[in-house]
Amino acid sequence: MAGEEVIVNRRLRRNITIDGDNTSELGFVFVDRPENDFETHRVLNNYLFGFKKWKSHVTERPLAHRSDIVRKLYNEGYAIADDSNTFEEETDERTSLLTDSIELNNQQYQNHSPKAWNFFQCCRSIPWNRPSTYFWLIIPVPILIIVHSLVFLVSWTSVIFIPIAKLNLKTIQQILFAEPERLKIEHSSISETPETDIIVYIHHAVNIYYYKYTIDGVNVIVANLCIFVVIALALGYLDKHNKYSSELTKLILAMLAIIPLAHYIGMAITCISAQSHPAVGAVLNATFGSVVEISLYVISLVKGAKLKTKCYVALVNSALTGTLLATMMLFPGLFMVIGGLKHSTQRFNPRAAAVSSTLLFVSVAGVFAPTIFSKAYGTLRCEHCVNSNRTLGNDSKSWPLSCSECGYSIFGLNGNNQFYYDHVAPLVYSCALILPFAYFVGLTYSLKTHRVHVYDTFYAQNEVPENNHSNVHWGRLKSLAVLLIATVVTSLCADIVAENIQMILSNSGISVYFIGVTLLALVPDLPEIVNGVQFALQNNISLSIEVASCIAVQVCLIQIPILVLVNVIYDVGFYMIFPDVHLWTVIFALLMMNYVFQDGKSDYFQGSAMCLVYVALILMYFFAPTPKDTVC
Repeated sequence: MAGEEVIVNRRLRRNITIDGDNTSELGFVFVDRPENDFETHRVLNNYLFGFKKWKSHVTERPLAHRSDIVRKLYNEGYAIADDSNTFEEETDERTSLLTDSIELNNQQYQNHSPKAWNFFQCCRSIPWNRPSTYFWLIIPVPILIIVHSLVFLVSWTSVIFIPIAKLNLKTIQQILFAEPERLKIEHSSISETPETDIIVYIHHAVNIYYYKYTIDGVNVIVANLCIFVVIALALGYLDKHNKYSSELTKLILAMLAIIPLAHYIGMAITCISAQSHPAVGAVLNATFGSVVEISLYVISLVKGAKLKTKCYVALVNSALTGTLLATMMLFPGLFMVIGGLKHSTQRFNPRAAAVSSTLLFVSVAGVFAPTIFSKAYGTLRCEHCVNSNRTLGNDSKSWPLSCSECGYSIFGLNGNNQFYYDHVAPLVYSCALILPFAYFVGLTYSLKTHRVHVYDTFYAQNEVPENNHSNVHWGRLKSLAVLLIATVVTSLCADIVAENIQMILSNSGISVYFIGVTLLALVPDLPEIVNGVQFALQNNISLSIEVASCIAVQVCLIQIPILVLVNVIYDVGFYMIFPDVHLWTVIFALLMMNYVFQDGKSDYFQGSAMCLVYVALILMYFFAPTPKDTVC
């Protein structure tokens, strides 16, 4: 490990007092308790600009350190206590919906773990000298495997019925291949100690706490969503002519598939960052942190260029604006509501604003500077104009015009592009260069200066534990493989979205602006919302707000400059010029966010106000007419 790595063994609280409440001296509060050096790096990276804010652990946590509820999730179905009294107590404490135990007689019980019974043990017990055995294996067993597999799939995807899924999996792996004469199903008895070996014992048929269950470090709900990836790819590329599914179905499946892919990309980036030098993690976050959105936007723009329609440009502009609105209004408001309901008033230090919050103003100014310039010096173009002189009965040689559907254009009359190439394009390219440079400056400050404050605080308050558990879920090679595979699959799903979204744009009657600011803007950021909610519940509202701010900064400083670069290489019609409605909504959201954050307090009332304002702005997009030049 690098020399600057640090290990923590107790909670860090280095605070100052503002208005009688504790607020972090440097703008951050450590509420996690890292168990090892990898978790320490993950926690510290959360407080540095340019890194994904990740709540989930990147290392395996021993069950002995977990709560009783979590331990029972992993032991359920396999372990029975050796002491009969303990067995009786556990049975009495539960209200079992399924309390049958399946027992295999005359076998020595050796181990209670899931590895106690291997497949070869079952096969060894099969009486191969009987003709009925072959009949059983050829006809009934395949049918039963199919039935139990379907039950397993339905039970597992429901999450709360995972105990039933475990029972069916154990049946497929072992029970179907055991001698039927030696199997029996009995109700558990608290008055007798089991005399036979218990293959599987289910305490509950339903357990609502299985939402805490993880598979290889990934939450079971996210892992279950991977089924949508398979279905979306199968229908998207094998059913080109929509014989078995509709375009709407493919679109929904592809958008659902992007959710787990975004989570896996974030998990891979976090795992590599926790095991590498901070500079490596910073580069990785900058290159792959926005890969989901960039893939979706670039493929959509290329699709629009091939179809020679501007609706995809309007869709991408709306998606970028929608992400900014969500990160300034919806996400912070949602985090304040959830955190405020649990912790009443939450505080953070507004004077110790993080790098991402400061860069947010630079980002908005750089992104919308070409738009403001085009409004000041561009050409006013209108679709319909009527001579008002006829209505007024005025015979003057000069008369006013009543026009509708007017807007500023960067191109002159009759398609004259001289103004664009002489004035607008240089400004766009200059801003596109300044924005990544601002990101680099913020990253340098975070790694050189801000990181020193974070690490010094950690060093000053903590000791190194003698023993720590450091088995990472994903090593560097595995994380890199997952990152590359998820990136490729994300591009494939983005292509499916671009291929099938035109039907909604052209036939649904919903404004292209509304689809962009909601569907395309929110879905890729759902994993980030989950992390922000978890931080808010942990009473770390500062880090929750940082989650939203970092997304907004990456949109402005990384995603938009890359789209400008793509447009230079291949003209897709993205000129970094936004409609008036996008400009003013973002400016309004930025001002309101700054007003709410200035007192350093947050509660569910302020959060509700921000969410309601966001809903009002989204309703404006819902009822907004689609301009004729952007109709698909």
